[in-house]
Amino acid sequence: MIVQEVIDIFKAETNYVGKSMINKSFNDEGCTFKWLAKNGISALRREVFISTVVDPEVDLLNRTVIEYVEIGDAQ
Repeated sequence: MIVQEVIDIFKAETNYVGKSMINKSFNDEGCTFKWLAKNGISALRREVFISTVVDPEVDLLNRTVIEYVEIGDAQ
C-alpha cells in the first residue's frame, strides 16, 4: 500500500468534505494529513498519521506505508 491509497480510503467516506484533505506535516519517516468530516450541519476535524518506508528518492504520495493510525480528538 502507498500513501495515496490511504488518503483515498478516507476521501471515499460518505462524510468526507470535498477538497478538505491537507498535508499537515511530513518528514522522511512519515506524514500527517488532516481533513473535515460532515457531522450534521457542522464538520469535525480528523487526522491520520502514516508511517512510511524511508526513501528520499520517492515522492511522498508514492511512499510505501508501514502502518497508519487515525489520531483521536484532533484539534
